[in-house]
Amino acid sequence: MIYTIGYQKLTVERLVRVMDENKIAVLADVRSIPYGRRHEFNRKNLEKILGPRYAWLGDVLGGKFGPAKPQGLDKLTALAAQFPVLVLCMEHNPCDCHRFRDIGVRLLEKGIDAVHIHDNKELRTSELLISCDEGKLL
Repeated sequence: MIYTIGYQKLTVERLVRVMDENKIAVLADVRSIPYGRRHEFNRKNLEKILGPRYAWLGDVLGGKFGPAKPQGLDKLTALAAQFPVLVLCMEHNPCDCHRFRDIGVRLLEKGIDAVHIHDNKELRTSELLISCDEGKLL
């Protein structure tokens, strides 16, 4: 199972709770540059907190420098075949983020309907294709 989430309105503690509640084994960080204004979500801090549960895949799935690379999608699906994975990016709203617009849509083309966690709701990529395009998810 592949889940996604944006950390924009989260704390690290809440992120870890979401992982535990959903029995997620790995956090796949897909930010091209895994550093930002909020130190708690910087790569080194997440590595320290999550240890082997953290995987940075921004070099192959980051959206800043173009679409996700095919080998990145393969790596993500291989991880998800073993255990539940949570894809992390910054944007709170999945409609505004490449984790849905690029990664989620391309996974759906492969038959994987990712679950996007947003405001304590779980929305599948197939649902977001309709609601994001109609402007229903804000």
